[in-house]
Order: sequence, then structure tokens, then C-alpha cells
Amino acid sequence: MKKGRYYEEKTAEIVQQNNPKAQVFQGIRVLGKLTDLKREIDVQLVDASQYDNLVFECKDHKAKVDIELVEALVTKLLDIGSTKGAIVSNSGFTKGAYKAGAAHGIDLLSIVDSNDEKIRTKVFAPQITEDLYLSKASLSLNNIRMAHNFGPDLTGTLIKTPQGNIGWDIVLGKHWNNVHMKNNPKPGEYFLKIEDGTVIDLSKNNIPVGEITIRYFVEKRYYLRNLELIETQGIYDVARQTYQTSSLTTEMIKVEDFNNPQKWEVIDEETAKKMIVPVRMKIITPLPDKI
Repeated sequence: MKKGRYYEEKTAEIVQQNNPKAQVFQGIRVLGKLTDLKREIDVQLVDASQYDNLVFECKDHKAKVDIELVEALVTKLLDIGSTKGAIVSNSGFTKGAYKAGAAHGIDLLSIVDSNDEKIRTKVFAPQITEDLYLSKASLSLNNIRMAHNFGPDLTGTLIKTPQGNIGWDIVLGKHWNNVHMKNNPKPGEYFLKIEDGTVIDLSKNNIPVGEITIRYFVEKRYYLRNLELIETQGIYDVARQTYQTSSLTTEMIKVEDFNNPQKWEVIDEETAKKMIVPVRMKIITPLPDKI
């Protein structure tokens, strides 16, 4: 098999999938109008609705495609009388190739097949996630109705509930997860008040309290991540950074990954709103609500 034939066949297959009504030919020879010599065409697409004889030159090299190969395709197109051409590379392009492609109207492409290890190009979709989360909270006990034994630190204070004596952070977690999250809260300050509640002091006494107040703050943050596209075949326009495909799946997003700076980058709100991305997602981070 000719070196690079597999890449040509794969290119023809994916071009046909993305242009089902067009005619796609692979490994043909066309007589040059200027040279009167037969010129080899790796892949040719004939679709009058888009291009007249679009020629794909396929390069499965270890090195990036350089300016010389772009210029060679320009010469070939003039010889065979084709109006449009593209180079499909399995190894990328040099800066010179980018400039030559833009100057001569040559598309610089790569094919993508996430299930074929011979196809090296991977495609990533930038995604912005808007996260509403509870940033901080505090506890206040008002109108305590009997002698008590509270220490200076109230973080471990237990509140008496029908489910038993549980920490006030768990009480807040249950409220946040079961009530407030469902109301799509806006950033700001909030209060959870329990009238005539009971707390447990350090001596494990039940202490009646006129009002238990949990004060908490909701904030918004934005994460940016490039999600790899999987289970997909298509054509990636390297210069324009666009991707043509009939189907795709992104890699799995895990909530715990938001704390991993190697996967997610925190960006400011102004930057997040200005960016044009194909995927945007809104989430509300839950709180622990079990002991």
C-alpha cells in the first residue's frame, strides 16, 4: 500500500460522511490542462452547491506541513483547473503554511476520529461553567432562655431537630440542598432563622433559644475548561478553528474536578461573559448534609 494511503482513505470516508449528497473520489488521476501530465489527486469532492472540484491533499507526516506543500497544491490546482483546494494534515501546520494558506485561499484541515489511534488530531471544545455556591456562614443565638455552657467557638454547636442533634452546618446544608438550591438563588446575603429552637451546650444540656440565626453568603464564580470531544468523526479547520461533524460527545464532567486547577481555570465574570464558547453550563454546588 502506498505510504499515506490509509490516511487518504480515512479522509475520503469522513469527507463523504459530512457531505452525503456529494460525490467523493479517492486516489484518482486528472490530466493537467497546462502540463498535459496526469496529476494525482488524493481525494476529490464534487458538490456544485458548495465547491467546484474541491481537492484534498492528504499528508500523514511526522513533521508539520510547511509552506512548500501549500504552494505545490496551488500549482496543482492551476494545472487541473480546480477552483478550491485543501491540505489535510495528521501532524499540524507551520506558521509559514498558515500564511500561505490564507494568501492563496487554501484550507488547512485535519480529520478527527476519536476511535482510531492512527488519527492523531484531537478536538477540544471550550466550556464555561457558572457556579453558584455558598461561600461562608455564621451562627447567632438570640434570647437564650437559661444558663448555658457555651465555649468561645460556636462552630461545633448542635441543634436539636426531629432527626436528632446535628451540627448547624448540617442544618444549613439540608436547607441549602433541599430548599434554597431549587429557587435558583442570586448572589447575596441570606438568613435561615429557627424560632424557639433548642441547642446543645458543652455540658450536653438542652438550651432553649428564642431565635437561632444562620447567616450565609451566596457567590458566583466562573470556570473555563477545554473539554475533549469523544465518540466523534469530523473535519477540523485548523486555521478557522471550526469543526464539522454529525455527532459528538464530550468527556465526563465531574463536580469534584472543579477544585483541580489543572482541569479548570477560574476566570472573572467580565471575561466569562465576553467569551464566545460552544458550551455553557450553570450549576449550583451542593453542601454536605449528612453526618
